Amino acid sequence: MTDLVLSDLRGQALAARLRATRPSLRVLYISGYPSEMFAREGALALDAPLLMKPFLIAELEQAVRELLGPSQ
Repeated sequence: MTDLVLSDLRGQALAARLRATRPSLRVLYISGYPSEMFAREGALALDAPLLMKPFLIAELEQAVRELLGPSQ
């Protein structure tokens, strides 16, 4: 889980770096910025789900469940 906007890089860049060594890594982006901001920058072509802040614990739990898929 990473924020889309970090102090020295974007969450997408961080995810790409991590996936270089772990290609199957699952990512959940979070952000408190309005989604319109990312659309203007052309960044909404995300390669992982986005959970907008503020979110409830139940929403985070649901997003993680969906990301991980059905339990085995």
